[in-house]
Amino acid sequence: MRNPLDKERRRYRSSLDAAAGGASQDFYVPGTGAGGKELVRCGYRRTSMKWLICACLLIVVTMLSCGDPTNEERDAPGTHGDQLLYECASGFPFDPFRFEAGDAENGDDAVSQALRDLLEWDEGSILPRSGWTRVGRRGNQVAFVARDDEGNFYDASVQKERGAWGFAGLGECGPGPKLALGELSVVEWVLNPDERAPEEGNLVIHALVNELSCHGFEDPLDRIQEPRVLRHGDETYIALSAEPLGGFQTCPGTPWVPFEIELDEPLASTELFDASVYPPRPADREAG
Repeated sequence: MRNPLDKERRRYRSSLDAAAGGASQDFYVPGTGAGGKELVRCGYRRTSMKWLICACLLIVVTMLSCGDPTNEERDAPGTHGDQLLYECASGFPFDPFRFEAGDAENGDDAVSQALRDLLEWDEGSILPRSGWTRVGRRGNQVAFVARDDEGNFYDASVQKERGAWGFAGLGECGPGPKLALGELSVVEWVLNPDERAPEEGNLVIHALVNELSCHGFEDPLDRIQEPRVLRHGDETYIALSAEPLGGFQTCPGTPWVPFEIELDEPLASTELFDASVYPPRPADREAG
């Protein structure tokens, strides 16, 4: 999905490059000149004070062109309070456990109208007709999620360009939303059948793990992060993640490897689920 901020970032970098290279960039700021304004020309040979003013103005112009940052809606990746947050292709986290159908498609603002237009397109025929919930905004892009009668999630996003809201992306979250991890990679896990089954009160779970992203022939054991844990009634959902390997990696597939999941609190039940994807999968399933 194309990021609408890329164009603005390029324009901002070009403005800085032009100023550093000696070309001029003009801005009017409050001053003593005609009309109460003073012309400030940004360039390589200008005074340091004027250059500082120019740099600040460039930043302000870029922020305004990308949208009001005070309107941005952000969620921490992975775990947020007592939630596990997942995301579709648009990359906006939401909580599928507590998801409630909305009616964003019925709004009377320009964003809702852009969503209705998207649903009317031929490409939008795969999407539910109603029940859309707004899950976030980032700059000039707004994302929505809906769920059909069979429990499948879909996402749609619109973006503002040249003063008008229009299509950004759409699709099915299939086979299911992945855990929102930012720059980390997802690690799936199952109970290790060669070890003792977990019991209530345990602080360690003997598991087998497998990194989903490409990782050559290297296992993730020394890169796995603290587990994300959600306790819901008698069920415990655990999601694992790993620091990704840098550079180009092949995807040959590697064997599942033993790993001990260490918990901060004792197990209250043995109904365990791998929450790397949604819907979570029973931890006592077979590896593979």
